[in-house]
Amino acid sequence: MSLLPVIGALVGGALSGVVTWRRVSRTMKYRSFNPTIRPEHVAQEDYGAWALGRRKRDRLVRVAIAVVVGAALGAVVTTMLGAGLGRR
Repeated sequence: MSLLPVIGALVGGALSGVVTWRRVSRTMKYRSFNPTIRPEHVAQEDYGAWALGRRKRDRLVRVAIAVVVGAALGAVVTTMLGAGLGRR
């Protein structure tokens, strides 16, 4: 087994994880905590903490998905490049 797809998967996963983390974190704290629709189980006073916790959990899920997709794409691209370079 070649080491090239493994390295591509690591680089692709790390790069997509960092980009997604920065993109999602950029506006997370600056959104309004006073929406027009609020869940009934959350009091108005507790909504800010609840919303920030929810956004943090959503950020982790998005980053995990981005890492898996980036790793898969990195492995596929480096495998294709390795196959093309190996023919020469």
